[in-house]
Amino acid sequence: FFSCLVNTFGFAKSSVDDFSAALASLNLSPEQEQQIEKIRKEHAKEAQPLKQDLLAKQEQLKSLLNQDSSSDEEIANLRNQINLADSKLTQSRKETRKKIKAILTDEQKNKLRDIQFKR
Repeated sequence: FFSCLVNTFGFAKSSVDDFSAALASLNLSPEQEQQIEKIRKEHAKEAQPLKQDLLAKQEQLKSLLNQDSSSDEEIANLRNQINLADSKLTQSRKETRKKIKAILTDEQKNKLRDIQFKR
């Protein structure tokens, strides 16, 4: 289950590994695991087009940078678009973590906080 979180959330690998490992150590109930799975699927559905857009824009930037005829304005505009797409994806990840944390008990939240603080 938690390996799916790693692959789907799209966080920086170490961040995802840390969060997933921390969740795995919380002794989640079957109901909590089901709720997390539902949240994970919702996030994947929302994040996939954002990821594709970001990757497409990054490829466009690479192409522009390899062209001698590219203007500084074109490059700056595309970089701004990349930053916006990345910001949207980051916000989606934050919302997903917030939703997951909302289903945890106070004890689990404290343990999660302790685990994340130690890393």
